[in-house]
Amino acid sequence: MDRPITHNINFSVFIDKILNGSKCQTIRRERKNKSFQKGDKIKLFNAENGKLLGESIITQVFDISITNLLFYEAFLKNPRSKKWDRINDYNLYDFAIADGFKSIDEFFKFFSDHYGLPFKGVIIKWKDFQDER
Repeated sequence: MDRPITHNINFSVFIDKILNGSKCQTIRRERKNKSFQKGDKIKLFNAENGKLLGESIITQVFDISITNLLFYEAFLKNPRSKKWDRINDYNLYDFAIADGFKSIDEFFKFFSDHYGLPFKGVIIKWKDFQDER
């Protein structure tokens, strides 16, 4: 398959944060048939009404594992070593905020309630499409 390809991503939460540019990443469950890569195009949609929120280019993709609600454990896969590195508390707070949550508690509760833990997926980061307007 020739790259880049275009991925459609639907959002039912954090619409306002996507539109104002404060959310430029999302975490999605691993899928065998969907491979996000740096340089791919994305179209972001409101899942409730199908409205296009914006278009952008993927700037980074990382594997993530969210494992423990009680101890707030989450890990990123190091692309070079392929080892899982624990996200420390300071970075975890920034990470949760960047993903649209108000706190680490809210971040972990969301993934625990919606997907169950442990959760494995990918972080998809994109260039703020506000810069393109």
